[in-house]
Amino acid sequence: MISFFRKVRQKLLSQNRVTRYLIYALGEILLVVIGILIALQVNNWNQNRIENNERLELLNQLQWDLNVLITAIEEEKLASKNRLIYNKRLLNYAAGTEDIPADSLQFLLTGIVSYSELVNFKTAFDQAKSSGKLSLIKSDSLFNALSGLEYSFNGHSKVGESILRISTTKDYVDILVRSDLVRAVDQLDYIEYSIAPDMHPNLDLKTTGEAFFREEETYKNLYQIHITNSFNHLWLQSIEKNANNVLKYIDRELKP
Repeated sequence: MISFFRKVRQKLLSQNRVTRYLIYALGEILLVVIGILIALQVNNWNQNRIENNERLELLNQLQWDLNVLITAIEEEKLASKNRLIYNKRLLNYAAGTEDIPADSLQFLLTGIVSYSELVNFKTAFDQAKSSGKLSLIKSDSLFNALSGLEYSFNGHSKVGESILRISTTKDYVDILVRSDLVRAVDQLDYIEYSIAPDMHPNLDLKTTGEAFFREEETYKNLYQIHITNSFNHLWLQSIEKNANNVLKYIDRELKP
């Protein structure tokens, strides 16, 4: 093809047909420009197709993660609601408005401090964020909804840190000890390495915990746990709301 065009140019020059040569040269340049534009267009089309496939894959992964998350949230909200109920009963006991048997007291105490992390349910989001693929999301509404969900996750995680700290504080451990929980564990026959009561230092474990629970400081500690659990429940509701909001926008994006 190149040799053909070269021969045409040489023939026109040899015949001294300058005007025709210039017209031909312009036509040849025009063909080259059109070829370049077509190649660019094909390249752009191919790039857009690749990005769209990646976008759809990301949206489907987010959708999957969020559906699993919402199921987990329902279970965690139920557990959180139970913790709040337990906490309220313990506060009533500390305030002297409700009587609770010793075995129930131990059960309620061990149930008020618990936390389940939800990071495993935002794998696709974290991977897209670290790889820069969040830029594939062109919808401002969806992007803002994802930002709101991330904010709720961070809030829930910070409350979780507080719950984990509470579980190791002296005040909470002291409450457990005073409720005779340690002695109950020691006396479980099916544990091979049970600890004999006389092995403990002088912790006054035989003293009734009722007077201790009725102290103002104990009530304050239980109320602090109640506040933390309440915030945890609120963040769970926030995550659920924002997750459903994200799913709504993803469904719109996936519609043909």
